[in-house]
Amino acid sequence: MTNQSRRNFFKTSAIGTGVVALGATGIGSSLSAAEKGPDLDKAAAQPFITERGIAPSKNPAYPNTLPKVDASQVKETVEADIIVIGAGFAGMCAAISAVEVGAKVIVLEKYKRPGARGGHITAFGSDFQDKHGITKDIHPRQIAKELERWGQGRVDEDLLRLFIEKSGACMDWLDNTLKTKGFQNGQWFEGCKDPFYYEHPVTHMFRDKNGVPGNAPVVDALVEIAKEKGVDVVFEARALKLVKDGNKVTAVIAKTKKGYVQYAAKKAVIIASGDYASNHDMVSYYSQTSSLADAQIYFPSKSNTGDGHMIAMDIGGAMQRDANHAAVIHLEAGAKSYNFLHVNAYGKRFKNEDINTQSMSCGKLYQKDGIAWSVYDANGLSYAEEMMKKKIGGGLFFGQQDKIVGVKEWSMDDEKHMLEKHISEGKVVVANTLEELADKMGVPRAEFVKTVKRYNEIVKVKNDTDFGKRSECLYPVEKAPFYAGKLLATLLTMCGGLSTDDRMLVLDKDDKAFDNLYVAGAAQGNFFAGDYPTICPGIGHGRCMTFGRLTGLVAAGKSVNDVKTKMTL
Repeated sequence: MTNQSRRNFFKTSAIGTGVVALGATGIGSSLSAAEKGPDLDKAAAQPFITERGIAPSKNPAYPNTLPKVDASQVKETVEADIIVIGAGFAGMCAAISAVEVGAKVIVLEKYKRPGARGGHITAFGSDFQDKHGITKDIHPRQIAKELERWGQGRVDEDLLRLFIEKSGACMDWLDNTLKTKGFQNGQWFEGCKDPFYYEHPVTHMFRDKNGVPGNAPVVDALVEIAKEKGVDVVFEARALKLVKDGNKVTAVIAKTKKGYVQYAAKKAVIIASGDYASNHDMVSYYSQTSSLADAQIYFPSKSNTGDGHMIAMDIGGAMQRDANHAAVIHLEAGAKSYNFLHVNAYGKRFKNEDINTQSMSCGKLYQKDGIAWSVYDANGLSYAEEMMKKKIGGGLFFGQQDKIVGVKEWSMDDEKHMLEKHISEGKVVVANTLEELADKMGVPRAEFVKTVKRYNEIVKVKNDTDFGKRSECLYPVEKAPFYAGKLLATLLTMCGGLSTDDRMLVLDKDDKAFDNLYVAGAAQGNFFAGDYPTICPGIGHGRCMTFGRLTGLVAAGKSVNDVKTKMTL
């Protein structure tokens, strides 16, 4: 199938208009009109179709494809103790943490507004978890071992340990900081409890004073708080060059609305510029599988181009050694799976559907032309509700992503509304017969009907000898109308980054650290490898919060030991 014919599969999906992502909620709530910019509209937060199967570039986008700049072009020099590159979750946690201990901080953000998406934040042993009796159900040694296994042994276990020890205290700090703006913390836990795949109860989610959940209002509030504390947040300031003297970074040169400005750092520079998922050369070089993704979601759209990685590599910084960077790839831009019958472009079942969203997304990429559908009947939503009630289903992108324990539980009305929306957008097709459904899906009639018949036989005997699906997750496809949802593997974040260790300093190819160049958040390497560990929903954002705060403190002259250890291995 050509890219053009592949586009035909997606063209009725309304992919550019239909995604309800937490990253698109509450955006811009605390920003001035100038900061929001004229392009802050619906399109800015929408996913976009990617080209499938593009070969890795022979000229990857590093060591540096950014516009070249030198000192002669600098029109102005501004000085601070710490320069933070990136006004996202990690960058703002770093900036506030540093200014609170007396540092003068400037944050450079290339876009017109801060970047934020999602809503889940992992932390271990927070005060919130203690108060609500959750901490006793968190088992750090088990989690550490599972994280190491998901990373295939290619992660820095000292970084994992530091995260486990300090994330709870960092969450306490964030909770108290956001309370000043009327935010409330909560626990998301619709996690999957499959005995072979368990999502741990470690996920926090904030709501603003209007009840809007997600990280967009969180980061907006952090920008407001940072400004109140004296941080200078400069928007439309794209960092293009690091100035180095020996092993020390002395300045960042950025292109601003005023021209090229040199931001001199008396103490340190912190790279918190996010990931590189919108830089296809880097994606195809570091993670061929990720370059096959059907769609991408990021906010601001296409702004995560690996700028921080490139300017660090330009002065000798190294990327983590892991040859195939992990990526967050979920079933977010398309229809829901519900772990129902999955079929490919041939109309054939091809997998055990009782797996996590990450594995579903990556697995479908290797089917013919990346096409996969989730098929169910008129009772489908009732089956999904039953699995939720029996606690045999759930988890990321099975359960509802904005639910907070004790505040907003799983809702059939919400599920029906989403299905209606997906039907109107073309993400789900409906028919009164299996033959008609096959035609709407564009799969062979006879093979599809044969597949459904075989699946119903398996359901009847409650024994999946074809793929081994749990018997309690087997439901028939027999009552009209019949539904088929398009499954779209959606690239959210590339998790590989600049090589670092538990000092959070950028390392070179020989593992020698820069004196004062730090990295935090999605730009940070050595924390993830192999696959993204969905066993801790929100661990990517938890990493941003935790290492953002720690780098801010350490860069300002404090120690990680100044942050309380809430949980130990």
